[in-house]
Formats: sequence, C-alpha cells, structure tokens
Amino acid sequence: MKPIIPTVPAWSALELRSVEPSYTREPLAPTRADLRNLGCSEETIEHLFPNPKTEGVFLDPSEWFWKDRAWFKHTPPDVMADIARISGGFFSDLSLTDQAQLLGVEIRTIPGERVRGERGKWRSAAGLAVDIEEFALEALLQPGERGTWNEGKSLNAFHLLTAKVFEKMHGHWIGFEETNRRPYTASAAYTQKVLAAARSVLDDPRSVYFKLQSYFDHLMKAPISEVERFIDVAGPEHILRVLDHGYTNGTRSMSGHPDITIRGEGLRFIEVKHRDRLHGNQADWILSVAKPLGLDVEIIRVADEKGPR
Repeated sequence: MKPIIPTVPAWSALELRSVEPSYTREPLAPTRADLRNLGCSEETIEHLFPNPKTEGVFLDPSEWFWKDRAWFKHTPPDVMADIARISGGFFSDLSLTDQAQLLGVEIRTIPGERVRGERGKWRSAAGLAVDIEEFALEALLQPGERGTWNEGKSLNAFHLLTAKVFEKMHGHWIGFEETNRRPYTASAAYTQKVLAAARSVLDDPRSVYFKLQSYFDHLMKAPISEVERFIDVAGPEHILRVLDHGYTNGTRSMSGHPDITIRGEGLRFIEVKHRDRLHGNQADWILSVAKPLGLDVEIIRVADEKGPR
C-alpha cells in the first residue's frame, strides 16, 4: 500500500513576506488541515481556531509577518515562536535599514541634537525644544517649500468631517451599505458618493466643523486649523486621489500615514525615526498607497551626533 501523503495547499509555499499591496493579497482562509500541512503545531492551531465548531481562523497566515509583535501580547510564547518560524519572523523585528530595503524605500540620516532633561525633544535652529517630527521638518524644508508634521491625524480628521457630510448627503453611514447593516462593497458608484462628500468638505471645512463642533472635538485628533493646513499643503487633488484609491480598492488608506508632508515642486512624504522602527500599518501605507499611486516617500533617521545636552 502506498503511504498516504497529505495534500499540501497551493499557498503552503506562498511567500508570507509578500510586498504586494495588502488589498491584492487574497485571504487564505485556511482549514485546520491546511495549517497542519503548513507545519503549525497543534497548540498553534488551537489558538488560531478558538471556536472548535467552526473553521474560522483567528489570524490568517497572510497577515502573520506584517503584524507587530505587540499585537500578539496575549499569545502564548510557543505559539509566537511557531508563527515566527513559519512566517519568517515579523516585519517589526527587522532593523530599520532592513525594513527600508524590503519595502524599496530610501532611508537617509540627518544629524540632530537631543535636549537634556526633555524626553523626546530635539533642539531646533532657534534653540527651542521641539518634537522630532518638527525638528526634521525644519531641517528638510527647502526655500519655497511648506510642510506639515502631524502624521495622518489631519487626514483622519478630514475623513471624519467627510463621514458626517456623507451621512447627511446619502442617508447612511460611510463605509456601509444603505441599510447600515453590512460593510460596503467596493465599486466606482460608491466611491463617487464618498468623493462628492469630500468635495463638499473641501469647499469649506471650517463650516462643516462648526455645525457639530462638540462632536468633532471629542473625536478629532487634529484641530481644524491643522486640517486646513494639511489641505493647503497636500492639496485637494491629492486628498481626493487617496480617497478614490482607498474606497475603490477597499483599503480606506487612513492608517499609517507618514509623519511629514512637504509641498514643493511636488509632494514628498517622510517617515521620521530615531531608534525606533516602522510599524506594520506604516509599511502597509507604503505598499498599498504610496507605491500604487507613485508617491514620493522616504524614511529619515535622525541621529544624535552630540549626545544629550
């Protein structure tokens, strides 16, 4: 009798460190048998399939490599080791240099001076103690350029304004079907509904804000003045293009936006680091937004050349 050879799923040899946009990576939806063929231990399988009556997996293998270790804080160490072994580790464990190389993004180092007794502060050209993002923006700006350094907070705040206009304009929540019971299905028609609401906000963001000021103040992580600043720097065309891309592809594009946006001859997006590394959502923004849209994005590492003073 011939030995029984387990059927290996077609994705068992899949490169789990794929650098394709996340919205193009098909969910694998494995069964318990698939994960056994992939090499998972029974403890890992039990952890990833918490409901013994279903084949619903807690975390799909296509997501393992891109999840930060902090996301697994309640995962048993042996399961963590098993997942890391099969996925080739975690993106968040790579050095910043290796992360940049994997993503195909340039990384540059600029000198800076930390301020003694001021945690996380750097000395500006005027001698002030400022956040590292503000320091980097000042160092990177060229004559005739303008920029903003509040990460994606302004874009998220703009999206929040858009969501309220969308609800009033179309009679249901943004990101949902008309019944408000199911997430929306990506389509050109739905995207146009989002863009119509966004254009209305771009016409006068401050008036939209003041109509529900207490509501927005509770949820917005950037003041309306910063939202207006971001619109001025990034430009309405870019903002609409990002929303179009996000809703058309079902990726939304709201998370992981770089720290700095600079407007000169074109747009530049800069992620600022010191000793820390990129997070998975920052990598996804590069792969799922910057790369497909052809945006100019780089990583700046600020090196303390003088030491704390």
